[in-house]
Amino acid sequence: MKFVTLTLFYFVAASAADKGFLMSEKFADVREDCLKENSMTIDDLKSGWTLEEIPEKNLCFHKCLMQKKEVIDENGDIQKDKISEFAIIPHLDEDKRNEVIECILSAEKIENCQDVTKILNCFPRRKKD
Repeated sequence: MKFVTLTLFYFVAASAADKGFLMSEKFADVREDCLKENSMTIDDLKSGWTLEEIPEKNLCFHKCLMQKKEVIDENGDIQKDKISEFAIIPHLDEDKRNEVIECILSAEKIENCQDVTKILNCFPRRKKD
């Protein structure tokens, strides 16, 4: 992926690694702005969606986070130099983390909210206990 959108994946549900990532402290300084811009609350992020059916406003929230953290530029290109900085996923070993990064780098531009799924799909799913 031509990176710009990798910093947004920490949603409170423990079903996917990407959910925790976007809600991490790395996004704290822009999270509230992106929530307001998308007429959302934290509860909206936590409730009732799956990676197979992500509401459009959630995707737009993630895109906003990535833009504000300059993970993607104004053209939707993924900024390679930002990926390693934000792709810190505690439960993944180095090989799996590198696979996630490579997947993100292989993505095309993130030009609209729906394109965010290209990045979300790079993250491994956690198995429920």
